[in-house]
Amino acid sequence: SKAHRHKLIKGLIVLNDRCDAIMDQLEYLFESSGGTAESTCLPLIAPTRAGKTTAIKLFVALHPPTYNGKRLQALPVLYVPIPAKPNVNDIAAAMLLGLEDPSPTQGTEKERLVRIHGYVKTLKTRMIIFDELQHLVSRRNDEVNHDSAEWIKQLINDLPCGFVVAGTERVARIFLVND
Repeated sequence: SKAHRHKLIKGLIVLNDRCDAIMDQLEYLFESSGGTAESTCLPLIAPTRAGKTTAIKLFVALHPPTYNGKRLQALPVLYVPIPAKPNVNDIAAAMLLGLEDPSPTQGTEKERLVRIHGYVKTLKTRMIIFDELQHLVSRRNDEVNHDSAEWIKQLINDLPCGFVVAGTERVARIFLVND
């Protein structure tokens, strides 16, 4: 049927030089992450519809999780889509959901953080990708959600994996007010 053919076409990813460059950067960060070295953070900033999320999802698919039956055994890359107007608990819940925590919205901020640290270690996560990070910046007045930005910065400092922060040009505002 036409609908089925349309779905198949939409599932195709056409790689171009820009997408290849992003994939190369992601692969380099992935291969160099882990161990005792300081975490590395790659900002991936481009306009809407430039292919950031497509490249990221392709990269995630190339580094799939492994399961022992139905139980998650390893998660090399954690993909975290940042919800709109997030607070720290929203971001923690999004991370825990990606880590397949059975109760991602339960617990205090500190309890969720402890669980995130435990999962990252147990599941041997080597890269965490925050997508749609521009949601930390208000469209109305360019105000940055400092609590959430600081919390993510602390994760980058504390966890032994590579990080990708992806979003539109508004993400640059986060770096301007909080290096």
